[in-house]
Amino acid sequence: MSTTLFKPRRLLAHLLLLGGAAFMLMPFAWMLATAFRAPSEIFEASLLPWPRTWYGFGHFAEVFKAAPIGRYMFNGLLICTGILVVQLLVAIPAAYALAKLAFRGRSLLLLAVLGAFSIPIQVTALPLYIGLSWAQLLNTYFAQMLPFFLSLFAIFLLRQHFKSFPDEIIEAA
Repeated sequence: MSTTLFKPRRLLAHLLLLGGAAFMLMPFAWMLATAFRAPSEIFEASLLPWPRTWYGFGHFAEVFKAAPIGRYMFNGLLICTGILVVQLLVAIPAAYALAKLAFRGRSLLLLAVLGAFSIPIQVTALPLYIGLSWAQLLNTYFAQMLPFFLSLFAIFLLRQHFKSFPDEIIEAA
């Protein structure tokens, strides 16, 4: 058995992967280079990857002056935190009940959860909009969070996780 670290086939595989990674990072590098170009240079037909004249952080300063980025970040954090808390409060007990509790209709309920995966979110968008409009909740944080309160994927994933625990561990607790 050979224990040499250098193998041509392995080197070729790594070079190929490195080339693929560099190719995938090209749009990000181009975006970053464009962010530091002068406004007159942005739409030029030049393939230079770096700016000819360094504009500095001028574009970033303009964005922070034109839009309340801090408020947008706070809104995103608030909405994501609200969704996460409600999803966990709903998904954990539902998944535990589907995994460990014996009740009539459990398999039918699991089938309903799995069947609901086939319903695209676009199908529920109009009824949800009409309901929120009727309740005069449009343009609120709650209206942005409501469609994501129930996560079928979280219920299914946590159910599978709870199924992996032996019943003896739960009984011992």
